This record gives sequence, structure tokens and C-alpha cells, in this order.
Amino acid sequence: MNTFYLKENQHKGDWVRFHLERAGWERKRFLDFPDAFFYDVEWGNMGYGFPERFYLLDEKVKPIFIYPHTPRAGYPYTVREPWPNVAARFVFGEGTKEIYRRMGIEGAIHVVGWPYSQMWSLRQPHLKNEMGKPINVCFAPIHPNSNGFLFWADQQTNTHTHSVLCELADAGLINLTVRHLQPLPRSGILSPNPDVNYISGQPDGSVKEMKAADVVIGAYTFAYMAIASGIPTIMIGETKGHWSGAHEDMMRHHKSPELWMDFARYTHNFEDVFHKGSLAWEMIIQAQYDYEQVAQWKRLFIGTSHLNDEVFLAGVGSAMDILDHPATYLNTHGVTIKDSDGAALSRFPGSVVTPHFVPDKKEAK
Repeated sequence: MNTFYLKENQHKGDWVRFHLERAGWERKRFLDFPDAFFYDVEWGNMGYGFPERFYLLDEKVKPIFIYPHTPRAGYPYTVREPWPNVAARFVFGEGTKEIYRRMGIEGAIHVVGWPYSQMWSLRQPHLKNEMGKPINVCFAPIHPNSNGFLFWADQQTNTHTHSVLCELADAGLINLTVRHLQPLPRSGILSPNPDVNYISGQPDGSVKEMKAADVVIGAYTFAYMAIASGIPTIMIGETKGHWSGAHEDMMRHHKSPELWMDFARYTHNFEDVFHKGSLAWEMIIQAQYDYEQVAQWKRLFIGTSHLNDEVFLAGVGSAMDILDHPATYLNTHGVTIKDSDGAALSRFPGSVVTPHFVPDKKEAK
């Protein structure tokens, strides 16, 4: 029986565990040193360097597989460097694979399809606006990191988006629900509107609020799930590029935008219009009608079908074969936990910290 270790992040690795276990694999702890290891990120503590565990696994000739931390087009290699010894990477759509290629990512990249919400074509638009009835809008602000930090530019995007949507709600044009993670001020929303429905959510993949909406306005995984589900969606947080970090002094900013930014651009981006309420309202209406434009983008970055477990398992199997049957190799040579292994493990989570770029605050702003 094959065995695996899965480093989970919220609900995002559920599909990996499900398909491996259904194929007869057994899940193990890290220190059992199973046959294969699945991670969603390749960076170390606070976002720099690589995890120390990766060096340990290399010493033991253990294959590392990377499943998506987010469906966001091109991320993380638009911002971060890849671990050079990954056995295979899995992506949801051909568009992200193409961006990986443009960014020089080497090795096997397998397009496995969409693993989260159901796949539907864009909904038929409601006629509420033509009947003088308000449209139900679900706004999901860009969420803070687990430590509560959110970069100032993302807070600013949330603030402007919330402000113009509240104007539309006050005008009776929309019914607004704000689904947020962590306290509102961390997302840059300092003045809640008493006529808005605020829901404190969890990073659990819930689609309840989006399915009750006529239009979703959001970012990253939440927005991609809405698009996959056929809900008219407007993106936020994509027009200025990519960045990532767990503290303002440790932000990583995107590289080579000319290779991917125009290619990855979604059909409707709220930053293009949120400076004026009338333009924002026009986009909310238009987002319900642009079937073909949305479908083209969706085919590239979400895919055309639900996850294909045969492609996923074949990608895992082929990488294991290339590594010359590592389980057999290790059984022959023996696997022991050395003193140095224990010393490394006592520091987890950790990383070999090699800062690549720390932006000047004044320059960034």
C-alpha cells in the first residue's frame, strides 16, 4: 500500500486526500516518512526561503508534490521562486500552466480540473433591475493572513469597494451582504453600514452566501468558486499585480508582469469603476450578461470540467516512477531519524531565511 503525508491548509487539500485514499493510499504523519508528500506552498516561515522540511525530504529521497494554495492565475510563481526538486505540480486550468511556463517553471505540471464547487455555465440574469427591484450582491473582501495582517493596498481596495457598494445600497439599488474573515477593521472596513448584512465567515469553502447572490464581488478562491458555479462575478485585487507577505516589511512584489498580467486579466475588475457609483452600478449589471467573455477566461483558468482523478493519480504515479521507486530505494538503504532531523523538527515551522526583496515603504506607496 502506498502512503502519503498531506500538509493541509483550510479545506484546500481535501480533494488530494479524498482521491488518494479512494485509490487505496494511506495517510501518515510526517515523521513516518511515507512514500509521497503533498504541500500547497513552497515558502518558509514569514514567506521567505524554503521550508526546512524540504531539505530533510531531499536527503531521504522523498518526492514532494505541490497542489494549489489558491486558484489565482499564475500564483505563486508571479511572486515567489519555486523549490527546484518538486516531483510534480498540479493546476486547475491550462491558463495557469501557461503562466508557469512563461515564468520558467520546470518539471511536470498536470492540469487536473476543478476540485471545489460545482461547475455551471453563467446564470441567466435576473430582471430585478428592470422591474425596479434591488439586486442581491455578496461582497467578500480580500482577507487578512492568519496572523491578522493585510497589506495596505489590499485594505485600500476593500475600503473603496465597500464604500461605493454602501452608496448603491443606500440608493436602494442593491441588497448588500458582506462575507468577511476576521474582524472588519483588519480588512480595512472601519465604518460598517447599519443597513448592510455582515456575516463573519470561516475559510471553509462555504458557498452559502454566494449562492444567495445575483452578483458576487470578491477575490482569489472565493471569486473563482463563484465563477465556477456560474454566478456573475466581479474581481477585486488583480489590476495592480500580485504581492504576498505576512508583514509589511516582508512583502514580496510581482515580477515580469509583461509575461502574464494581460493574459490573466479577468473580464470585470471593480477597481476600474469603484471611484464612481454610476460606473460601479453599470458593471454590476453588465457582469450578468457577458457570457462568452467570461466563458473564455473560465476555460483557461478554472477549466472545463470537474477534477479528473485519473490525471491526478497518473501524475503522481509517473513522478514516483521517474524517481526510481523511492520506497524501494529507502527500504534498501534504511531510514533513520538523525539527531539533525530532530533539531530541525524542533524549530518547525521554520525556514532557511534568504530575503529576496524587501520593498521600501515610501517607494511602494
